[in-house]
This record gives sequence, C-alpha cells and structure tokens, in this order.
Amino acid sequence: MPKDGKVIEQFQPSTTHLNFLRDIKGWFFKCSLTLLILVSGVLAWQKCGDPHCFPVNHIKITGDLIHVKRDRLQHVILSFTDKGFLRLNSHRLKERLLQEPWVNSVDIKRFWPDTLAVNFTTKKPIALMANNDFIDQQGNVFSAGSVNPLSLDLPLLVGPIEQQKYLLQTYQLLHSLISELTLKIKLLKLVDQQFWYLRLNNGLTLYLSRATPDLQLKRFVEVYPDVIESKVAVIDYIDLRYAHGMAVKFKKVIKLR
Repeated sequence: MPKDGKVIEQFQPSTTHLNFLRDIKGWFFKCSLTLLILVSGVLAWQKCGDPHCFPVNHIKITGDLIHVKRDRLQHVILSFTDKGFLRLNSHRLKERLLQEPWVNSVDIKRFWPDTLAVNFTTKKPIALMANNDFIDQQGNVFSAGSVNPLSLDLPLLVGPIEQQKYLLQTYQLLHSLISELTLKIKLLKLVDQQFWYLRLNNGLTLYLSRATPDLQLKRFVEVYPDVIESKVAVIDYIDLRYAHGMAVKFKKVIKLR
C-alpha cells in the first residue's frame, strides 16, 4: 500500500505462527483445567474429611461377645471415627480390635451414609495353662484379660510353654478316651519330660508313660467299671506305666481306737 511515495507491505501471519499460538492456547487451557480439577479434588477431600460433614452416627456391634465387654469395644471403635465416615481407616481399626485378648476375627463394613457395622468372633478356650493364660483348639495361647480363669471350669495343662500344642494334642487324645466313662481330665502335667500325670474329676490320679499314654489309658478304661469304680474313694493313685498291667496304691486307713 503506497504511503508518502513508499510501499508498505501488510503483515500476514504465517501458518507456523498460527499453529504455535493455537498450541499455546491449548496448553494453557489444559493446564488451567488440570489445576481446577486438582484444586476441586483437594477441596472435596478436605470437605469429606470433615467429621461434621459425614459423621459416623450409627455403630452396630454383632457377634459372640460372651467374654468381650461391649463398652470396651465401643471405646476402641469411637477412637477411629473422629475423621468421619469416608476417611475412617478400616484396616487400622481391624488391627487394633484384634489386639483385644478374646477377639479372634473382625469384619468391618460401612453402609452409606453414616453406619459402621462391626462383627466379631471370639476365641474358644479349651484349656488353661499354668500361667493362667488360655489355649484354644488350634494350640494358640492367649491372655485371659479380665476373665477369671477359674470361672470357666477348664482342664489345666502344665508343661513347657513352647510345647503347648503337644500338650493340647495329648489332652485331646486322652480326653476322647476317658470321656467314654463320663469322666473328665482336670489336670494333665508333663513331668520332667518323662511321664504324664493326670488327675480326674472323681479324684483319681493316674501315671502314664510319655511314649504310649493312649494305649495305657485304654487299659484303664476297660477295667474301670468292674474293678476300679467301686474303690475310687480308697485309691491313692494308679500307675499304668507297665507293659501288661497297672499298680494301684491304696490310701492308708487310720483306725481310731
């Protein structure tokens, strides 16, 4: 275009320049959108973490709670609900509940919008150890907690603590035999790693070898109704550590003059 005798050329942006501007605008839009999403997510997460916004209003505790105090469980659970329904750490809550002496398993479920359901199974003690701990059917030893061990009327197993599963297996084997007589084992003791000492609920004391206690107890069960039952009151102990018989020691009878 002529101006004052000079020719001025009009600027025409190149295709490359236009593409560059378009890329800059697209990049800026994407960054802005990403930043907006991140900020919105952070704000939403903070909002969800507000216990006043999504509180846990209802806690349902179910299961066998015979030896577990409900108030104690509620206290533990409530200490994990301060962050609200959405941010409650179920895994850590479960780990904490499993530390309670009598709790065997825990199942935790959340029901929208404000309910927490916790189901328990408790340990089943089968015997009492010498240190007043309990032992369950799997041979696991656990603390009695606030429960009085003597209140459960369980047999007492005495022996090395590291051999608790061996003690339990022997007890279960002998119990299955003696139960045929409607008797119970009150005390089973491994003496000096050499022989078994048994005390029954009728007051009888038995000695069995460590190697074959089941075979020797079978012999006792066979003769008990006809030979021993009527004499229990005057028998001190019965030693069954013989290949083909037993030794019976009678209590001393003191005659009064």
